[in-house]
Order: sequence, then C-alpha cells, then structure tokens
Amino acid sequence: MVKLVDKSKISTLDYLYMFFIIIYAARANAFVRGLGDPLSMGNALAVVFTIIMIFKHRVKFTKNYLISIFILIIYTIITFIVHSYVSGGFIPRWFIYLTIAYVICQIYGERIYALIESALLPLILISMGMWVLHLMFPDVIHTFVESVSLPSFSDNPDYMTYNCIFYTINGEEDRVLSDYFMFKRNAGFAWEPGAYATLACLGISCSLIRNPNRLISVSMVIYLAAIATSQSTTGVFILASILLVWVIINKKYLWAILLVPVALYVFGLSFVGDKFVDEYTDISLAAGNLNNAEYHGRLFGLEASLVEFMQHPIIGLGGKQETYLLSTGMDAAIFSGLGFLLTRFGLLLSVVFFIILFKSEKNVRCCFNNRGGFCVIVTIALSMISYSMWEQPLFLALAFMSVYGSFNCSQDKA
Repeated sequence: MVKLVDKSKISTLDYLYMFFIIIYAARANAFVRGLGDPLSMGNALAVVFTIIMIFKHRVKFTKNYLISIFILIIYTIITFIVHSYVSGGFIPRWFIYLTIAYVICQIYGERIYALIESALLPLILISMGMWVLHLMFPDVIHTFVESVSLPSFSDNPDYMTYNCIFYTINGEEDRVLSDYFMFKRNAGFAWEPGAYATLACLGISCSLIRNPNRLISVSMVIYLAAIATSQSTTGVFILASILLVWVIINKKYLWAILLVPVALYVFGLSFVGDKFVDEYTDISLAAGNLNNAEYHGRLFGLEASLVEFMQHPIIGLGGKQETYLLSTGMDAAIFSGLGFLLTRFGLLLSVVFFIILFKSEKNVRCCFNNRGGFCVIVTIALSMISYSMWEQPLFLALAFMSVYGSFNCSQDKA
C-alpha cells in the first residue's frame, strides 16, 4: 500500500499506474511517444497495463464511453467523405487515448487529484536533484544521462534529447545559454522545460482543490521551485492565472495585494517579459509570410494553425495529413495545442470539448465543496496555447471527468 498526500492509502499497483500515466504525459522519449501507435512497444506496454487495471477493478464501460467512441467513428466517416482521405492510425490512436482516460476516471474517481500529486512530487524531487547535480557537474551528468538514455524522439542532431525517465537533457541546447535565461533550464522528466512547468502547475491546481485555503506548504514550494528552474514563460503565465483564479473564487483579496509586487518582479525577468515581447514581435514580422522560419515561435504556431483552421472550420482535418499550410510550402509543425484541436476536430467538436472541460468543475464542487476545479481548467486551457498535452490520457481524464468519472462523494454539496 502507498500513502497519498491526503493520508489515504492506495494499492501499489494503482499508484504505479498513475506514475506510469504521468511519465507518458511527459513524452520525454520515443518509447512513451509511441502511445496510440498500435505497432509501438510503448503503446503495447500502456495497453497491457490498462487491461490489467480494467480486470483488477472490474471496470464497466458506460453509455457515455460508448457514445464518445461512436462519435469518434462517425466523425472519422464524415471527414473521410469530405476529404476523401483515410488515416489508418486516427481511430486506433484516439480509441486508445479515450479508453485509457476513461479507465483512469473509473478507477480513481475523486481520488485522482491526491494521486496525481502523490506521483508528481517524487518525480519532481528526483529531477530537481538531477538538475542540481547537472549544474555542479555538467559534463559528468550529461555523459551519464546520454549513456542510459531511452531512444530520443528527435532525429535532429541540434535537438537530440536524452532522457533517463527522471531527467531530460536537450542535447546541444543544454550547453548553450541564450540571452533569456539565467542558468541551465530544468526540463525535469518532461520533453522540455515548459512541459515540466505545466505538470508542476497541474500539481498546484490539484493541491488547491484538496486544500483551497492553503497556499503555502512544502508541496507548493516544490512545485514553485520546478517552475522557477524551468524558466518557462508558459509555466509562469499558467501559474499567475491559477493564482488569480484562486484569489477570485476564494475571495483572498489580501493575497492579491501581496502577490502584485511578486508578479511585477517575475514579469520583469528576461525569460518572461523579453521573451513575450519577442514572441509578439515575431508574429508581426511573420504576418503574411508564414514560410519565414526565422519567426516560428509559440504564438506564431497559434497564428499559423488558425490560418489552417479557416480552410475547414466546421469539421476540421480529422486524420488527413496533407494540410493547407503544407500545400503552400510551409515546413513547420503547429505547436499550439489549441491550434491542433481546432484544425483536427473543427469548431463543432472543439466547442464540445470545452463544454465538457468546464462541466468538470461541478464534480470538484460536489466532492470537495470548493471551486478549485477552475484551477485545473485554467491549467489545461492555457497549456493549449503552447502544447498539445491536452490529448494525453492524463489531461483527457481530468477534462472528461464530468462524463467519464465515477464518484463516491455526495452530490448534495453542489
């Protein structure tokens, strides 16, 4: 048995499954990025582990789950008719994502928030320790991680990523400091620092659900250290938004006064203020010239994906790989998670996704008698500006809690 942060206990296997799910959400190596690919060993391991959990907990597949799979099939048929394109991997990938998300909701229910924290904290502590050692002994740690690294997800020698599950080094980037950053960025156990910071923000959100009146704690200090060492603009932006929501929903206006000078200082740091200004400038310079790779930043990814979205706004691309942007000669990935949602699933299903996401707050309110669910919503929604982490089963489970969840808490608290 494993004791969780809320003092409750859970079986070791149940704990390891969440630990496993978080590692997959971090997407730091080619093995875990195989999730959704039926031919991948990483996918095979995830599917086998999920089947074990289904039998262990005798998971029943409800009407809501069956409806979601039916919608997936119908949607695929519609996009095939519209685009005359069949993607052999689209349905298997999303069937696996949705099924794992459903199993997570069913076996954990309202315990998911304490469990996410309980699995995240040791991962962050280990990666923080590795990062400190990396600062002290850069060549030694770099050589060690590279020697035990799982296969990199990148073939680009300038962005070769080395990951040993608990810590990631972004190849040549690790050896060079840009003008933005004060020291080596900490990517933790994720594929890059911003994703690591996003997961730390998720931990903060889960903590505020369990303890809505406790902003200062040991776990909070650990999460804040992870965000600070990542030097991630995305992480800082999500954190600031979480704190703003927390102040509003809990009417902690004195905290707002105390946090304002801190916010002004943080936003004055080069990796936040200067980087944001440069991103905005890149958008202006790239306007009308999407093929100019010199200006491909995060916000540019959102702008480019909106251009793609306008070509097929209602139903999206589905599994079609030949995009409008590629047809214009643009050779750049769309980094924006929101852009991915809009371009792949169109306005119709994107609206459905956000409706379901916002409904998840009601489950938190019923079980914990507070509105901390908005912190999780903010984390997921704002992470979509930069990343597509929302499609990972961990984030899908939190987003779909209102339709997939199994709760033991009283519903008369709402």
